[in-house]
Amino acid sequence: MHSIVFAAIVIIGVNPVARAETAILECTADASGPGKPASGKAPALQTPGVLFLSFRTWNIPKWRIASADLFLHILQGGPPPKVRIAILTEPWTEAASSAIATGSLIFTAHAVNFQPQEWISIKVNARLMDEIAAGRAHGLAIRFSGPKPLVIHARESGGFAPYMIVSGRAS
Repeated sequence: MHSIVFAAIVIIGVNPVARAETAILECTADASGPGKPASGKAPALQTPGVLFLSFRTWNIPKWRIASADLFLHILQGGPPPKVRIAILTEPWTEAASSAIATGSLIFTAHAVNFQPQEWISIKVNARLMDEIAAGRAHGLAIRFSGPKPLVIHARESGGFAPYMIVSGRAS
């Protein structure tokens, strides 16, 4: 019995693959759309409509995601209690974001949590992030629907740029 416990401790305690890890993913591309002029390099992203976000994922290749939180900073307006999120299955660029066909995307509801200093967090479905970590998806499409327009800081705004915190382990 002691040898089984010792083996389990060695496998879990020494093997980095067996332990969950956490990574911060910085936003590498963002845009508002569709039907809006391409907004790459803009300091803010506006709704109504869909926001497109892509993140640096080199540090989570082939991870099995356990949890993912998206953080956005509000420049103006107030977010609704829920948003709808879909994955972008095709590569895209900020310059061509107005051509993304959102009609074929499958959006699912996600709760919005209010954070201090005008930040909001959105717990993103881990299965959506699994697709991004595996390289089968190329970002998120986020649909805000509310009575008032919402303006979010873009990645060009420095310390207020969108980012994600994900936890998981290599598969």
